[in-house]
Amino acid sequence: MREANVDASADAALARMGYKSELPRNLSMMSILGLSFAIIAAPFGLSTTMYITLTDGQSVTIIWGWVLVTLISIAIAASLAEICAVYPTAGGVYYWSAMLSTKEWAPMMSFIDGWLTLVGNWTVTLSITFSTGQLILSAISLWNEDYVANAWQTILMFWAVVLVCAMVNIFFSKYLDLINKVCIFWTATSVVIILIVLLTMADNRRDAAFVFGHYDASNSGWPSGWAFFVGLLQAAYTLTGYGMVAAMCEEVQNPHREVPKAIVLSVVAAGITGIIYLIPILFVLPTVKDLLSVASGQPIGLIFKTATGSAGGGFGLLFLILGIAMFAGIGSLTAASRCTYAFARDGAIPGFRIWRKVNKRLDVPVYAILLSAAVDCLLGLIYFGSTAAFNSFTGVATICLSTSYGLPIFISMVRGRQDVRDSTFSLGAFGYAINAVTVCWIVLAVALFCMPVSLPVTPSSMNYASVVFAGFAAISIIWYFVYARKHFTGPPVLAEEEKAQAPPELVDRSRSPKFPAIFSSHEGQARFEASDLTMSDSVDRVFVHALNTVKRIPRTGTARPPAAERLKLYGLYKQSMEGDVEGVMDRPVGNTADVYAECEKWDAWYAQRGLSRTEAKRRYISTLIDTMHRYASQTPEARELVAELEFVWDQIKSNTSSSSSSSPMQNVGVPPLPQPSYASIGGRLARPLYEDIIATARDNHSHERNRGDSRLRVLSPVSQPDELYERRGNMDAVDQEAQVLEDDDEEDEEEEEYEEAQDTLYGDDDDHDNNQSQQNSQRFDDDPDEAQSRGRTRGLQPAAAAGDKKHRAVSSGERDRRWRRRVEQALTKMTAEIAAVREQMEARALANRRRSALWTWLKWIVWVTLRQIIFDLAILGMVLIWMRIKGDRRLEEKLKVGWSEVKTRLAKLKSLRRFPQLDIF
Repeated sequence: MREANVDASADAALARMGYKSELPRNLSMMSILGLSFAIIAAPFGLSTTMYITLTDGQSVTIIWGWVLVTLISIAIAASLAEICAVYPTAGGVYYWSAMLSTKEWAPMMSFIDGWLTLVGNWTVTLSITFSTGQLILSAISLWNEDYVANAWQTILMFWAVVLVCAMVNIFFSKYLDLINKVCIFWTATSVVIILIVLLTMADNRRDAAFVFGHYDASNSGWPSGWAFFVGLLQAAYTLTGYGMVAAMCEEVQNPHREVPKAIVLSVVAAGITGIIYLIPILFVLPTVKDLLSVASGQPIGLIFKTATGSAGGGFGLLFLILGIAMFAGIGSLTAASRCTYAFARDGAIPGFRIWRKVNKRLDVPVYAILLSAAVDCLLGLIYFGSTAAFNSFTGVATICLSTSYGLPIFISMVRGRQDVRDSTFSLGAFGYAINAVTVCWIVLAVALFCMPVSLPVTPSSMNYASVVFAGFAAISIIWYFVYARKHFTGPPVLAEEEKAQAPPELVDRSRSPKFPAIFSSHEGQARFEASDLTMSDSVDRVFVHALNTVKRIPRTGTARPPAAERLKLYGLYKQSMEGDVEGVMDRPVGNTADVYAECEKWDAWYAQRGLSRTEAKRRYISTLIDTMHRYASQTPEARELVAELEFVWDQIKSNTSSSSSSSPMQNVGVPPLPQPSYASIGGRLARPLYEDIIATARDNHSHERNRGDSRLRVLSPVSQPDELYERRGNMDAVDQEAQVLEDDDEEDEEEEEYEEAQDTLYGDDDDHDNNQSQQNSQRFDDDPDEAQSRGRTRGLQPAAAAGDKKHRAVSSGERDRRWRRRVEQALTKMTAEIAAVREQMEARALANRRRSALWTWLKWIVWVTLRQIIFDLAILGMVLIWMRIKGDRRLEEKLKVGWSEVKTRLAKLKSLRRFPQLDIF
């Protein structure tokens, strides 16, 4: 089951993109960073493709090719992150291509990019799991150099790895967050251990000239310069998985902020990790001829064995790489299954009704996981026909993913980057240049990585990337003409926009009649605009009614809605009152619980950005009714409030007169809502008239309300006038005014469920209320007696309104004008004080953010460093114990020598601090 505390703003944003949130949002930015880092798996990817660069250039291709591709990959990742911040959905680049394209091209672009992404995800998972199987079998050759795994042994081991990854994704999905975080520390620790062990235990070392400047492409058969570009496949394949994590957007809170950062940071972290991993390997690199002659095609085990001097030491280091490989396999299958689920959800895959299902007990798309695993297992059978099948898998994965990344970037660039200008991860003025570099590289990569690693080409050494790519292209084309051409319209939001923009003659007028057909076009348009104004005015009054209902619902003994529901209502309220949050305040910064709570409120408000105030009020009312139906139905008083609000809202929406047959409680009739006599300031001045209207609707069932006396019963705003005015009927005018002020004071002191949302109930768009207030003020100023009389008789029974004439004399003339002047002065003073307090609070908040930001980052860096050191020492201790059991103490001796040197240097530094004493006298 889904957790109750999911991020309401993220779900609302997803709903605006046309999808319903079905997956639990239990992944953090750190988890997504770990997932992307796991899919990239720099040490593993570089180890399994080492033979490519050893053939096509050796050291220069390995080091400088990695640096070059890392910089290009950062540009691609930044371009994707910019788009992801605008459209955070599991569809990823497929969805982005549709939304960035024109309406005519959107379905085709999304279909093409969707299939490229899907095939790329499948083949990346295939290449990772297949090379993991090969690496496991290559460990046997550390002890038995004559062992060569058969094709069927490799396939069975590959299937076993796929099965393990699938089982983890299906039955242990709740631990994926932990697995992704552990992957970061496992990878970092493994790189540090390998660095220390290789540099301390290797007997023979290369010089720096070999590591950074040696270039030899004689084994490739390609021209010397072109071999360097062919060898870039190693780095390009390793750095392709960062965009796959966009498929996890629907499982992350605040995906528009967290996922873009994770995409870019994962590439940066992988680039640094790769450099740290490659340099020590090149310093202890054995003879290249021996490495290329390894039967398994995986020379990394031999490198470790040669450096450590024993098969056990080589396997110990290889075991660390195998751990990284399993993390990569699990993560890549996770991303591939989410991509499959997202694409099937839009009907773009044959049998999509099966693959789009989510298992409610496990909270994962089980069928999508099984489909991804099955496709990988079938593609692995290519190995029976070609021993160089791994080249094909890496090539097609790189081509498909690179092309899928490039398509939305190219569309955005061609259309002037209009949709990404307001992205929370904006590239700014460098956007065009970065996009252009990425597109040029991707065009080159498509042609480059279809080529074989070496010449001449034989059927067994052929790079079948183009064949696999063409096969999937044929499947997608056939499916497009059989089904998708007529039924596939791209993401659901496109279909909704198409319906919304349909011409009038295609709209079903029987469902929403606006004006009779006998009207002319101009007359009908005028009638339609007048109807809109009336509707907006009615929505405002029902909105005030809804706020009053929110105020009184908690006192009826009902259950409190979960945080997600309350945050959604808060966001809609703030949007309806103050507009978009970006123009009001910045997102709070900090790591305290209070700041986190404020961030949740800010995100809930931000999720409603772009809505007009009237539309936000509509959604607030509808959402409140749905929420109260689920959580406010335990008591008769609560059901009564819900029924009244829902009935009034239904009458407004249908724009029809009420009838007793359609009313709540089967006997309530609500007359049309007239214009209030006063402007609405917090709903207080307009409340009596509105309550009188609702009180009329409640006359028929008032006897039912008084049958029993509930101990939690509190007078609601719609039931108050019946008894309130009856109590005031026998009072004179002065006593009535005192009672009104007393009631208002009591009402101000009451606790409110949504107190944080009651900071203001008026906005810039309440023009009709302000105009009405001015008209009423002018009319009442002309006749103070009449104004006072109307203020006292509004909502009373006729008998109560026809009191003695002396009541008017008591409260007329100068007294009324003084009272109005005092109220105006008090309001002016209060407004100025509120503005001053708000400015002070904003200034203090800004100062606090500046003071705490640096300190927070310093604490975080210190904690991460200490944690990493402790973890590294623990792993190093286990390695030393294991090597001592084996009788190998070379690493221990090296560490002792190193520690002695450190102590010697520290002693020298300590002696330098002792200044000689000068004997002056």
